[in-house]
Amino acid sequence: MVIASMTQSSRCAKICGGVLLLAVLLFPVHSDANVRVCAYNILFYDSCEFATRDPHLRTVLGAINPDILFLQEISNVAAAQNIRDSILNASGGPGFGDPFILATPYEAPGENIDDFLFLRASKYTEIAAGFQTISGSPRPARRWRIRPVSDPSGANDIYLYGAHLKAGNTAPDATDRESQTASMRANANALPTGTNIIYCGDFNFYSTEDAYFRFIESQADNDGRAWDPLNPNGLNQNWSANSSYASIHTQSPHNNNAGAPAGATGGGMDDRFDFVLISTSLNDSAGQDYVTSSYRAYGNDGFHYNNDINDAPIIPEGAAMANALHSASDHLPVYLDLTEPISQPQIATTPTSFVGFPQVLTGASVTADITVANSATPPGIALQYSFNQPSGFSAPLGIFNLNAGANAMHTITLNGTATSGNKFGTLSITSNSLPNPKNLSLIGVVLDHAVPSTVADEIVESAMIDFGSHDIGQFVDQVATVYNASVPQFPNKVDLSIQSGAISNDAQGRFSLPGFAPPINGIASSTNVTIHFDDTAALPGTYTATLTFTTQDDTFAIGGTALADIAFNLEATIPDPPGPIHGDFDLNLIVGLEDVAPFVAVLLAPESASPEDTWIADMNDDTVVDSIDLQPFVDAIPELARNSQLRYFRRSAAAFLRETKAPAAL
Repeated sequence: MVIASMTQSSRCAKICGGVLLLAVLLFPVHSDANVRVCAYNILFYDSCEFATRDPHLRTVLGAINPDILFLQEISNVAAAQNIRDSILNASGGPGFGDPFILATPYEAPGENIDDFLFLRASKYTEIAAGFQTISGSPRPARRWRIRPVSDPSGANDIYLYGAHLKAGNTAPDATDRESQTASMRANANALPTGTNIIYCGDFNFYSTEDAYFRFIESQADNDGRAWDPLNPNGLNQNWSANSSYASIHTQSPHNNNAGAPAGATGGGMDDRFDFVLISTSLNDSAGQDYVTSSYRAYGNDGFHYNNDINDAPIIPEGAAMANALHSASDHLPVYLDLTEPISQPQIATTPTSFVGFPQVLTGASVTADITVANSATPPGIALQYSFNQPSGFSAPLGIFNLNAGANAMHTITLNGTATSGNKFGTLSITSNSLPNPKNLSLIGVVLDHAVPSTVADEIVESAMIDFGSHDIGQFVDQVATVYNASVPQFPNKVDLSIQSGAISNDAQGRFSLPGFAPPINGIASSTNVTIHFDDTAALPGTYTATLTFTTQDDTFAIGGTALADIAFNLEATIPDPPGPIHGDFDLNLIVGLEDVAPFVAVLLAPESASPEDTWIADMNDDTVVDSIDLQPFVDAIPELARNSQLRYFRRSAAAFLRETKAPAAL
């Protein structure tokens, strides 16, 4: 601003009408689909003027309906809070029902005309860490970092530099302005390439002076370079007291009409002091951009050069608005529109960093699902992505597209299961988003199948169990041991389960499994099963059967399966009962004195003897019972049995021999 005592007698009265009026009529109406950025010097606003000026400011700002609002010349934070509550968010204000927030405030020491930033909360939030003050005379500039709600990724953040530069048209005044704009430009140059930047406020430029060119000129670092929508080619222009620029002047809406606020500068409309400049990233046809022809000084129709804004002719906004602008401040607000920031694609995954696969057995495959989301807020740029194929794993092929806010599930397969052990991989998702690529760690465990066997350290699927040869009543139970064998080729075996056991080929049903109740699970090394042989009333002979166990993996891991059967061949023998021996007629397996008489009877009358007695008496197995059998018979009788009966036998035998004239052998 300029001080109230300044005169503007040098201002000319020429108006360039037709072209400027056409430009006014072409200015677009603010759309909710766009973002309106407004800068407004509201002239020494403090508590003593709340009652008189609030209604006018509410009328003006309600009509402009900004989303980002930078106001200058506010006495303190309390006054700024009143603007938020009683002007912006009150009935008739632009934030009624869609409220504004006050961004980080800063009261410059010794100043009572500070600058404050207001944001429509439904569209922008502040990133507080981005706030800075940039020193300058007579007051510092401020820098805020703001983020569109529609794009939480940060890709469309705006750094807004707000300043109220030194007033006055002297060389030292211009030097102060140039020093401060150079500092702001240097600060902005340090931001990342492509950063969205807005410079706005009451800059008090009388022309395209050096301070102005610090903003728009090309430098070694152009990250902070600005663009002026009203001077797009950066030409030398002299705006002050020049009717050629009547349609873009912003000060002063007062000349000599009553009702101006206290301290207002007069002289009518003849200076371009208020600016909204934007970085080239906001005018590059990519992402968020300037809406063509949206820049204007609100209420300036180009026909009030050097006059009050509420003089005839009535501005297109109407007489009531002209009076409100006249009574609200000694500046006109300036604004421009930006397209609604479109959210950049933002990849997100569930799980976020690693994918754990269920345990799986060798030879099987296992899958895990991941969800890929485009976390950009609609409307936004579609996410395009594809998967790599890490060794031992597979992922869907092709290029996938997700609209903003959408998600899709994909199945990843662990198929490198030929050998057991821990399996690792990295799934990279290449996309048009950051981070790019998005990496997920893949982790799986492959286990070996159980190893059923009849021995502990080899794979032997059958064995013999022999109960032995015993007389009836002498058999004891045997044990069938089934092993989960430890063999080097299967180091990560799971537990074994016996699912069933059955005895087959048991003709008389002599074998059984007492107490066996399948399944038997959790066999880490071995288990025993009792086998019983029932010899009740069994005839002599060898009894056989086959015991077969069915087995499988005992695990929750994927790929568990039935395994080899384990077979045991069973055998038990009952020997034949002892038969007669030569000379043993009473079948007690001893040739004794009690056998003498039967022997003699056969010897004396062999034709009357039964075949069995003849066989017993035939001591030399020549099929004839005769004297030759006598001596072997005698030899078979123990010495202790040779008593008087033996002498009788000898006498009888001698008589027999005499009668038969056999040789005397006794």
